[in-house]
Amino acid sequence: MQILLLLGMVLLLGAVMGTIGALLAVVLFDVGDLSTFTRSLADQSAHPYAFLWVQAFSALGAFVLPALIFVWMQNRSPWSFYGLRRAFNVRLAVLAVLVLFFSQSLITLTSEWNQQITIPDNWGPVGEWLRSSNQDVQAGYEALLNFQSFGHMLLTMLVVAVLPAVGEELIFRGGFQKLIENWLKRPHLAVWTAAAIFSLFHFQVFFFLPRLLLGAALGYLYLWSRNLWYPIIAHFFNNAWVIVMAYFFLPEGGTTELLAPEQQLPMPALITGSLAFVGFLLLFRWTAKRHLPNEVE
Repeated sequence: MQILLLLGMVLLLGAVMGTIGALLAVVLFDVGDLSTFTRSLADQSAHPYAFLWVQAFSALGAFVLPALIFVWMQNRSPWSFYGLRRAFNVRLAVLAVLVLFFSQSLITLTSEWNQQITIPDNWGPVGEWLRSSNQDVQAGYEALLNFQSFGHMLLTMLVVAVLPAVGEELIFRGGFQKLIENWLKRPHLAVWTAAAIFSLFHFQVFFFLPRLLLGAALGYLYLWSRNLWYPIIAHFFNNAWVIVMAYFFLPEGGTTELLAPEQQLPMPALITGSLAFVGFLLLFRWTAKRHLPNEVE
Protein backbone atom coordinates (compact mmCIF):
# COMPACT_ATOMS: atom_id res chain seq x y z
CA MET A 1 0.00 0.00 0.00
CA GLN A 2 2.86 2.36 0.74
CA ILE A 3 4.39 1.64 -2.67
CA LEU A 4 1.09 2.29 -4.42
CA LEU A 5 0.55 5.45 -2.36
CA LEU A 6 3.97 6.79 -3.30
CA LEU A 7 3.45 5.89 -6.96
CA GLY A 8 0.06 7.63 -6.97
CA MET A 9 1.54 10.79 -5.45
CA VAL A 10 4.35 10.81 -8.02
CA LEU A 11 1.91 10.58 -10.93
CA LEU A 12 -0.69 12.98 -9.50
CA LEU A 13 1.62 15.70 -8.18
CA GLY A 14 3.84 15.46 -11.26
CA ALA A 15 0.84 16.09 -13.51
CA VAL A 16 -0.56 18.87 -11.31
CA MET A 17 2.72 20.73 -10.89
CA GLY A 18 3.58 20.31 -14.57
CA THR A 19 0.22 21.85 -15.49
CA ILE A 20 0.72 24.72 -13.05
CA GLY A 21 4.19 25.31 -14.47
CA ALA A 22 2.80 25.38 -18.02
CA LEU A 23 0.02 27.81 -17.05
CA LEU A 24 2.52 30.15 -15.41
CA ALA A 25 4.86 29.83 -18.41
CA VAL A 26 2.09 31.09 -20.70
CA VAL A 27 1.68 34.13 -18.44
CA LEU A 28 5.36 34.84 -17.79
CA PHE A 29 6.90 33.95 -21.16
CA ASP A 30 5.93 34.68 -24.75
CA VAL A 31 4.94 31.14 -25.69
CA GLY A 32 1.56 31.65 -27.34
CA ASP A 33 -1.46 29.66 -26.20
CA LEU A 34 -1.41 26.80 -23.71
CA SER A 35 -2.60 24.05 -26.09
CA THR A 36 0.16 24.76 -28.62
CA PHE A 37 2.87 25.08 -25.96
CA THR A 38 1.98 21.81 -24.21
CA ARG A 39 1.36 19.74 -27.35
CA SER A 40 4.75 18.04 -27.09
CA LEU A 41 8.20 18.43 -25.53
CA ALA A 42 9.47 19.50 -28.93
CA ASP A 43 6.99 22.41 -28.97
CA GLN A 44 7.94 23.39 -25.42
CA SER A 45 11.64 23.24 -26.21
CA ALA A 46 11.18 25.98 -28.83
CA HIS A 47 11.00 28.33 -25.82
CA PRO A 48 14.13 27.42 -23.81
CA TYR A 49 13.50 29.37 -20.59
CA ALA A 50 9.80 28.50 -20.45
CA PHE A 51 10.77 24.86 -21.07
CA LEU A 52 13.18 24.93 -18.12
CA TRP A 53 10.45 26.51 -16.00
CA VAL A 54 8.01 23.68 -16.74
CA GLN A 55 10.69 21.02 -16.24
CA ALA A 56 11.52 22.48 -12.82
CA PHE A 57 7.87 22.43 -11.75
CA SER A 58 7.47 18.87 -13.05
CA ALA A 59 10.56 17.66 -11.18
CA LEU A 60 9.42 19.29 -7.95
CA GLY A 61 5.95 17.82 -8.32
CA ALA A 62 6.92 14.33 -9.43
CA PHE A 63 9.84 13.74 -7.08
CA VAL A 64 10.63 16.28 -4.36
CA LEU A 65 7.10 16.99 -3.07
CA PRO A 66 5.94 13.32 -3.01
CA ALA A 67 9.11 12.33 -1.15
CA LEU A 68 8.57 15.00 1.51
CA ILE A 69 4.80 14.46 1.83
CA PHE A 70 5.24 10.68 2.04
CA VAL A 71 7.62 11.02 4.99
CA TRP A 72 5.43 13.67 6.64
CA MET A 73 2.43 11.30 6.49
CA GLN A 74 4.46 8.79 8.51
CA ASN A 75 5.58 11.38 11.07
CA ARG A 76 9.18 10.78 10.12
CA SER A 77 12.07 13.14 9.52
CA PRO A 78 13.22 13.12 5.86
CA TRP A 79 16.82 13.41 7.03
CA SER A 80 16.67 10.19 9.03
CA PHE A 81 14.23 8.29 6.75
CA TYR A 82 16.40 8.77 3.66
CA GLY A 83 19.70 8.26 5.45
CA LEU A 84 20.88 11.83 4.96
CA ARG A 85 22.16 12.21 8.52
CA ARG A 86 24.58 9.31 8.37
CA ALA A 87 28.30 9.96 8.60
CA PHE A 88 29.72 11.14 5.28
CA ASN A 89 32.90 9.56 3.92
CA VAL A 90 34.78 11.50 1.24
CA ARG A 91 36.47 8.35 -0.08
CA LEU A 92 33.07 6.74 -0.70
CA ALA A 93 31.87 9.90 -2.46
CA VAL A 94 34.87 9.82 -4.81
CA LEU A 95 34.32 6.13 -5.51
CA ALA A 96 30.64 6.80 -6.22
CA VAL A 97 31.61 9.37 -8.86
CA LEU A 98 34.15 6.97 -10.39
CA VAL A 99 31.48 4.25 -10.57
CA LEU A 100 29.22 6.51 -12.62
CA PHE A 101 32.11 7.78 -14.75
CA PHE A 102 33.22 4.29 -15.81
CA SER A 103 29.64 3.12 -16.20
CA GLN A 104 29.61 4.98 -19.53
CA SER A 105 31.42 2.10 -21.25
CA LEU A 106 28.83 -0.46 -20.21
CA ILE A 107 26.04 2.01 -20.95
CA THR A 108 27.45 2.50 -24.46
CA LEU A 109 27.47 -1.26 -25.05
CA THR A 110 23.93 -1.80 -23.75
CA SER A 111 22.70 1.27 -25.63
CA GLU A 112 23.90 -0.26 -28.90
CA TRP A 113 22.09 -3.50 -28.07
CA ASN A 114 18.95 -1.63 -27.02
CA GLN A 115 18.90 0.39 -30.25
CA GLN A 116 18.64 -2.86 -32.21
CA ILE A 117 15.32 -3.70 -30.56
CA THR A 118 12.42 -3.06 -32.91
CA ILE A 119 8.79 -2.53 -32.00
CA PRO A 120 6.55 -4.91 -34.03
CA ASP A 121 4.21 -3.23 -36.47
CA ASN A 122 1.30 -5.29 -35.16
CA TRP A 123 1.51 -3.47 -31.82
CA GLY A 124 -0.65 -0.78 -33.41
CA PRO A 125 -1.34 2.36 -31.32
CA VAL A 126 0.85 1.11 -28.45
CA GLY A 127 3.86 0.74 -30.73
CA GLU A 128 3.22 4.12 -32.31
CA TRP A 129 2.99 5.73 -28.86
CA LEU A 130 6.28 4.12 -27.79
CA ARG A 131 8.05 5.38 -30.91
CA SER A 132 6.64 8.92 -30.71
CA SER A 133 7.29 9.13 -26.96
CA ASN A 134 10.90 8.11 -27.46
CA GLN A 135 11.39 10.72 -30.20
CA ASP A 136 9.61 13.43 -28.21
CA VAL A 137 11.68 12.91 -25.08
CA GLN A 138 14.90 12.78 -27.12
CA ALA A 139 13.95 16.07 -28.82
CA GLY A 140 13.48 17.58 -25.38
CA TYR A 141 16.92 16.42 -24.26
CA GLU A 142 18.52 17.84 -27.39
CA ALA A 143 16.83 21.21 -26.80
CA LEU A 144 17.93 21.32 -23.16
CA LEU A 145 21.58 20.99 -24.22
CA ASN A 146 21.55 23.87 -26.72
CA PHE A 147 22.45 26.83 -24.53
CA GLN A 148 21.98 30.48 -25.35
CA SER A 149 24.36 31.82 -22.70
CA PHE A 150 26.43 30.87 -19.67
CA GLY A 151 23.51 31.85 -17.44
CA HIS A 152 21.24 29.55 -19.45
CA MET A 153 23.70 26.72 -18.87
CA LEU A 154 23.69 27.37 -15.10
CA LEU A 155 19.89 27.31 -15.02
CA THR A 156 19.96 24.05 -16.97
CA MET A 157 22.46 22.67 -14.46
CA LEU A 158 20.00 23.46 -11.66
CA VAL A 159 16.98 21.96 -13.42
CA VAL A 160 18.61 18.99 -15.18
CA ALA A 161 21.39 18.05 -12.75
CA VAL A 162 20.57 19.27 -9.24
CA LEU A 163 16.80 18.72 -9.09
CA PRO A 164 16.82 15.22 -10.67
CA ALA A 165 19.81 14.14 -8.59
CA VAL A 166 18.02 15.04 -5.37
CA GLY A 167 14.41 14.36 -6.35
CA GLU A 168 14.86 11.12 -8.30
CA GLU A 169 17.13 9.61 -5.67
CA LEU A 170 14.65 10.50 -2.92
CA ILE A 171 11.88 8.73 -4.84
CA PHE A 172 13.56 5.79 -6.57
CA ARG A 173 16.29 4.79 -4.15
CA GLY A 174 15.12 6.31 -0.86
CA GLY A 175 11.46 5.59 -1.63
CA PHE A 176 10.68 2.68 -3.97
CA GLN A 177 13.86 0.69 -3.35
CA LYS A 178 13.59 1.01 0.40
CA LEU A 179 9.88 0.14 0.47
CA ILE A 180 10.30 -2.86 -1.86
CA GLU A 181 13.17 -4.16 0.26
CA ASN A 182 11.13 -3.78 3.45
CA TRP A 183 8.24 -5.62 1.78
CA LEU A 184 10.06 -8.52 0.07
CA LYS A 185 13.16 -8.73 2.32
CA ARG A 186 15.26 -9.22 -0.81
CA PRO A 187 17.61 -6.24 -1.22
CA HIS A 188 19.03 -7.18 -4.62
CA LEU A 189 15.57 -7.65 -6.10
CA ALA A 190 14.63 -4.27 -4.64
CA VAL A 191 17.63 -2.64 -6.35
CA TRP A 192 16.71 -4.00 -9.79
CA THR A 193 12.97 -3.42 -9.42
CA ALA A 194 13.49 0.21 -8.43
CA ALA A 195 15.98 0.56 -11.30
CA ALA A 196 13.37 -0.76 -13.73
CA ILE A 197 10.79 1.73 -12.43
CA PHE A 198 13.43 4.47 -12.73
CA SER A 199 14.10 3.54 -16.35
CA LEU A 200 10.42 3.27 -17.27
CA PHE A 201 9.72 6.72 -15.85
CA HIS A 202 11.97 8.25 -18.52
CA PHE A 203 9.58 7.04 -21.27
CA GLN A 204 12.35 5.97 -23.68
CA VAL A 205 12.00 2.31 -24.56
CA PHE A 206 15.10 2.39 -26.78
CA PHE A 207 17.22 3.49 -23.79
CA PHE A 208 15.62 1.18 -21.23
CA LEU A 209 18.65 -1.11 -20.71
CA PRO A 210 21.26 1.65 -20.21
CA ARG A 211 19.06 3.45 -17.67
CA LEU A 212 18.29 0.14 -15.96
CA LEU A 213 22.02 -0.39 -15.40
CA LEU A 214 22.49 3.21 -14.31
CA GLY A 215 19.62 2.86 -11.83
CA ALA A 216 21.02 -0.42 -10.51
CA ALA A 217 24.45 1.15 -9.98
CA LEU A 218 22.87 4.00 -8.03
CA GLY A 219 20.79 1.46 -6.13
CA TYR A 220 23.83 -0.49 -5.00
CA LEU A 221 25.53 2.71 -3.85
CA TYR A 222 22.54 3.25 -1.58
CA LEU A 223 22.19 -0.40 -0.56
CA TRP A 224 25.81 -0.69 0.54
CA SER A 225 26.01 2.65 2.36
CA ARG A 226 22.42 3.34 3.48
CA ASN A 227 23.33 6.97 2.80
CA LEU A 228 21.44 8.69 -0.01
CA TRP A 229 24.14 11.34 -0.42
CA TYR A 230 26.35 8.98 -2.43
CA PRO A 231 23.83 8.18 -5.20
CA ILE A 232 22.77 11.86 -5.19
CA ILE A 233 26.36 12.99 -5.78
CA ALA A 234 26.95 10.31 -8.43
CA HIS A 235 23.65 11.12 -10.17
CA PHE A 236 24.52 14.83 -10.18
CA PHE A 237 27.94 14.13 -11.68
CA ASN A 238 26.42 11.96 -14.40
CA ASN A 239 24.01 14.71 -15.49
CA ALA A 240 26.35 17.65 -14.92
CA TRP A 241 29.10 16.02 -16.99
CA VAL A 242 26.83 15.89 -20.04
CA ILE A 243 25.80 19.53 -19.54
CA VAL A 244 29.39 20.75 -19.26
CA MET A 245 30.45 18.75 -22.32
CA ALA A 246 27.52 20.13 -24.30
CA TYR A 247 28.27 23.72 -23.27
CA PHE A 248 31.91 23.58 -24.35
CA PHE A 249 31.80 21.20 -27.30
CA LEU A 250 28.28 21.12 -28.78
CA PRO A 251 27.79 23.71 -31.56
CA GLU A 252 24.57 25.71 -31.55
CA GLY A 253 21.74 23.66 -33.03
CA GLY A 254 23.81 20.46 -32.92
CA THR A 255 22.62 17.12 -31.60
CA THR A 256 24.22 15.08 -28.84
CA GLU A 257 25.56 12.67 -31.48
CA LEU A 258 28.24 15.31 -32.15
CA LEU A 259 29.57 14.76 -28.63
CA ALA A 260 30.38 11.14 -29.44
CA PRO A 261 33.85 10.33 -30.77
CA GLU A 262 34.18 10.37 -34.55
CA GLN A 263 35.24 6.76 -34.48
CA GLN A 264 33.53 4.16 -32.33
CA LEU A 265 35.65 3.10 -29.37
CA PRO A 266 37.18 -0.33 -29.97
CA MET A 267 35.68 -3.25 -28.13
CA PRO A 268 38.77 -3.79 -25.91
CA ALA A 269 38.42 -0.20 -24.63
CA LEU A 270 34.71 -0.66 -23.91
CA ILE A 271 35.37 -3.95 -22.13
CA THR A 272 38.20 -2.40 -20.08
CA GLY A 273 35.96 0.49 -19.09
CA SER A 274 33.16 -1.91 -18.14
CA LEU A 275 35.55 -3.94 -15.98
CA ALA A 276 36.71 -0.71 -14.32
CA PHE A 277 33.06 0.10 -13.58
CA VAL A 278 32.54 -3.28 -11.90
CA GLY A 279 35.86 -2.93 -10.07
CA PHE A 280 35.05 0.50 -8.62
CA LEU A 281 31.57 -0.69 -7.67
CA LEU A 282 33.06 -3.62 -5.73
CA LEU A 283 35.68 -1.29 -4.22
CA PHE A 284 32.84 0.94 -3.04
CA ARG A 285 31.23 -2.09 -1.39
CA TRP A 286 34.51 -3.14 0.24
CA THR A 287 35.19 0.39 1.51
CA ALA A 288 31.65 0.77 2.80
CA LYS A 289 31.87 -2.61 4.54
CA ARG A 290 35.11 -1.53 6.16
CA HIS A 291 33.72 1.77 7.43
CA LEU A 292 30.06 0.70 7.80
CA PRO A 293 30.22 -2.99 8.77
CA ASN A 294 26.60 -3.12 9.93
CA GLU A 295 25.14 -1.63 6.74
CA VAL A 296 26.51 -3.74 3.87
CA GLU A 297 24.50 -6.73 2.61
